[in-house]
Amino acid sequence: MDKASASAPMIEDIFLARTEEQQQFRRMLSALLPSGLRKHFPTFSQVLPPEKSYSQSSILLFYGEGGMGKTSLMRRLEKIVTQEKEFKGKVNTLFLDWEDEQKLTLDLQVGHDFIEPETVLSVLHRALVKADWGGYFSEYEQALQELRSAESKVEDLLRGQPERDLPDRLSKLGAKGLAYFIRLQPGAGAIPQQPLETTLDTTFQVGAEGLYQTRRFVQKALSPKEYEIYEQPNERLAEALGKGLAQLAGRKPVVLLLDTYEIVDRPNCDYTLRRVIKESGEQVLWGIAGRANLADSGQRGNVYFQGYKRDFSEERLYAKSLSEFGLELIQQYFAQVWPGHALSDAEADSVAQFSLGIPFVIRQAAVMWRDGKPLTEIVTPVAIPLGSERSAHDHVVAETSERFLVHCFSAQEREKDLQAIYALA
Repeated sequence: MDKASASAPMIEDIFLARTEEQQQFRRMLSALLPSGLRKHFPTFSQVLPPEKSYSQSSILLFYGEGGMGKTSLMRRLEKIVTQEKEFKGKVNTLFLDWEDEQKLTLDLQVGHDFIEPETVLSVLHRALVKADWGGYFSEYEQALQELRSAESKVEDLLRGQPERDLPDRLSKLGAKGLAYFIRLQPGAGAIPQQPLETTLDTTFQVGAEGLYQTRRFVQKALSPKEYEIYEQPNERLAEALGKGLAQLAGRKPVVLLLDTYEIVDRPNCDYTLRRVIKESGEQVLWGIAGRANLADSGQRGNVYFQGYKRDFSEERLYAKSLSEFGLELIQQYFAQVWPGHALSDAEADSVAQFSLGIPFVIRQAAVMWRDGKPLTEIVTPVAIPLGSERSAHDHVVAETSERFLVHCFSAQEREKDLQAIYALA
């Protein structure tokens, strides 16, 4: 390590911009804590009129393309709540990175469009238990146990059924497959009524009579209570998990920061997590960072997505698109990475043109510059002899490419990231 690296601050400790987002987080966090007489005289405050109460949780939604600094911002918010004097020790905090969880969870490695809502709930519950809060989620664990028991009873019935009870193609679905199938019934909400018959015919090759037959078959094995959770497990599990969070927050406010949310943000999964959010109550603050704008409703492929603005009031929801860095912020960032060495306006402009203002790229360039690489070699392609190590410019492009494409799920979602990479190269 050279002198510049030895005397410079750790790159992880440098955080610039996003001032508005941090201030909004502090405001929403402060609203969870007692104030005035309630803060200094908690016993006396019991006779005071109740403060204004909301039935909803507070939510911050941050979104933007790869490299815009979403993870850095979320880590910054974690530092605010755990290290700043006003909040330290007064709030229960959990940081959950879905990218890390994906590496540990096989059911998150099946592809974006195949991740199940139950998996999302399971991973969140696991993180809450790991944080030593498991005692608040007995109702969730009981609901999960009831679901497994119901599935087991259906499996037993399938193994012992006479051949005439169900068509062979339905018998082979198993308990979980039959549960999905019976959710297609009119009114269940899995598929609108109009394309229901087409789905039955093309996917399962049975008619509406087969759907009715399957429902009756399952109802023979289960009590009404068991059938309810078997048919709509996600609603019951989400409700129980949310109630557990509400109980936890009743003792001390809770902040949940969910990063890299694009991994699990397909509509069915998000709607299920949204049920948890609704049940968790007003003493829980949620921070969610991902690539998609979840606040607004709109078409997503073949599905119409219902955004958070539809379900949460304006005073409880803060949504912000994270944008690129301008010249001034680029100069400030480089100055903090290597104190005493400032970029000229022309140098900052060359970094801006190369990086497209993307914070992730700016960070890579600043570190290499601090460690002795000439700025021109970083921002400009350089011919390298065959067999030599790749140039600083190529290194930044490669690192950025890997980061940008790690969570792309389709050609449409990949397009903007590819455009950014081609522009860098």
